[in-house]
Amino acid sequence: MLEYPSPSKGASLILAFRPRKILIIGSGPLAASRAFSALEADSEVHILAQGGLEDACDELKWRASQGQVTLSNWTALIPSASTSAGNPDEMAGLEKFLDDTPGISLACITDTAVRPHRRSRESCERVYRTLKARNIQVNSTDVPELCDFTFTSTHRVAESALQIGVTTNGQGCRLSSRLRRDIISKLPPTTAAAVRNVGQLRKGTSQLRGGEDDGHDQAEGVSVSTRNHPPSETKPESIDIPEYCGSASTQSVPQIGIAASGQESGLPTTIASAVRNVGPQVSQDLDDDGHDEIEEDSAVSTPNRPVPTRSPTETETESTRRRMKWVAQVSEYWPLSKLASLSPDDMTALLEGRVPETPLTQSLMSLALPPTPAHNLPNSKRGRIFLVGSGPGHPSLLTQATHTVLTRLADLVLSDKLVPDAVLALIPKSVEIRIAKKFPGNAEGAQMEMMEAAIEAANRGLTVVRLKQGDPVVYGRAGEEVLYFRAHGLEPLVIPGVSSALAAPTFANIPVTQRGAAESFTVCTGVGRRGKEITLPAYERARTLVILMGVARLAQVVDALVASDAGARRQGAAYPGHTPVAIIERASMPDQRVVTSTLRDVVQALESSGEQRPPGMIVVGWSVLCLYGKGDTGVLEEGAEKGDEGRVERWLAGGRWRVEEGVDPSWGLL
Repeated sequence: MLEYPSPSKGASLILAFRPRKILIIGSGPLAASRAFSALEADSEVHILAQGGLEDACDELKWRASQGQVTLSNWTALIPSASTSAGNPDEMAGLEKFLDDTPGISLACITDTAVRPHRRSRESCERVYRTLKARNIQVNSTDVPELCDFTFTSTHRVAESALQIGVTTNGQGCRLSSRLRRDIISKLPPTTAAAVRNVGQLRKGTSQLRGGEDDGHDQAEGVSVSTRNHPPSETKPESIDIPEYCGSASTQSVPQIGIAASGQESGLPTTIASAVRNVGPQVSQDLDDDGHDEIEEDSAVSTPNRPVPTRSPTETETESTRRRMKWVAQVSEYWPLSKLASLSPDDMTALLEGRVPETPLTQSLMSLALPPTPAHNLPNSKRGRIFLVGSGPGHPSLLTQATHTVLTRLADLVLSDKLVPDAVLALIPKSVEIRIAKKFPGNAEGAQMEMMEAAIEAANRGLTVVRLKQGDPVVYGRAGEEVLYFRAHGLEPLVIPGVSSALAAPTFANIPVTQRGAAESFTVCTGVGRRGKEITLPAYERARTLVILMGVARLAQVVDALVASDAGARRQGAAYPGHTPVAIIERASMPDQRVVTSTLRDVVQALESSGEQRPPGMIVVGWSVLCLYGKGDTGVLEEGAEKGDEGRVERWLAGGRWRVEEGVDPSWGLL
């Protein structure tokens, strides 16, 4: 029977949760904080407290006077008989309140932490049992064993739908607040604008028809960290204000992670204006092509699905599905700065899918005015074109020549979609940047559009930089661009870049050649022109095979390598199922991931690792394991193949795959 990864206990379940009706027990500052968070989640808030309105804090008195919360006096609900007997039955009062207020799904007991009317541990336990008997989930302040969920340290971007929450699962409540602040400080200033625009795009997928926008509805969500077993916190990680005082913009909400929700905070105004219009969930009759843009924890692992062109006969469902695919593509690939700068017209054009036939003057990616010479006089001198490679992604791997061209010479940068923000951030603000919209299904049209853009700008006397990932001539289509530009009277200068075919394996501790393990290497693509299958090389024990652009089609690639009857899909001998293989994603970037396994198990290994992280590549061969741990450079010795199964078992420590995240911290010094 197949084995699957073992869960690491102690985490919390992350939910986007918007309870309709919440009960808050207590009327102090912490209760006010919880009420504010619940109100921002559009919940109906009921406050139950001893002494009622008279003993409530000023904020709750004000909110009650404004009709924002309903505040009930618990004392008045206790049966008079028990009160006169000197033994007031609080639980009878609570039962009466719950009978009169059906539909409560969440309760927060806050009066265990503050005075007056501080609740004892025994009383809290009775309240907890009463609520649980009605299937109400409970958070008990400072009583972790009586908590079904806990609050996180949360930041809400002002007047927006973006919330970011952090939990250490009880290991450091104050530390979670510090980590949250650090995360917020590192967000680009355009983050919220990008979220807002993507939200509008999502809304448009179901509302746009024939280019018309039907409205600007909003969808909000709140997350909560939940548990089915007692958490170990000594205090909920919800507020970083001492003694849980205050509310307003710094308050936490029931959330963990990043969700579409709230309003108050203190990020730069460019973020604060950014995320307001996250659209409602779209048509529920979509297939999984749409699901990956409806649910934020998408079960669909790859964004690289072909986007069909618009058809005049498409149904409403097909139209929505097509738009959802476009939204998934731009969410994955476009820089946050570009997403943030989308205008309503840009979004309408994008959702209408006017590609690849869109005229250059209507280019979806021309989101800024074309640059003109400073003197504004006619320019009779033709410009020039540079074809440059940006390397695998880490900005320190740019060549000096490429850095000079980008930072000192460029008037217009035409960038491929896979060039990361870290590289684009080096380009001066005065330089226009356009991102190629090369998504599955429209690559040819997008390629032509970028070449036409380069010619048009160069004819106006501008210096154009055609920026590609890796090396421009290693599956970068630089050759056809050279010929196209030359045919139009422009001779481009091609500047080499560090190819990801070589750099990515190095970042994964895999040498493409290694004495005793790999005498040669071959680089090929995993997909042919217009999505056709290609013929892959035969198995050679002493060779490393590097496959670019094949991760999204991993199952087909693996089948072509190992099948005994591969036919035209492979040139010769089949690869043994135990051949080591590595999937390297986002090489050189902070979120780099390397999944190592065998051809037999790699498809399942990647699927179990979560959603894909383009760009990715496949490395196949014995070099994959040769430098791991103590190393193994005896692969090519005579008769070594007899010990291959044991070699692989030692390498994977008896497992079937290994997943490694991130890059060596020393790269941060560069």
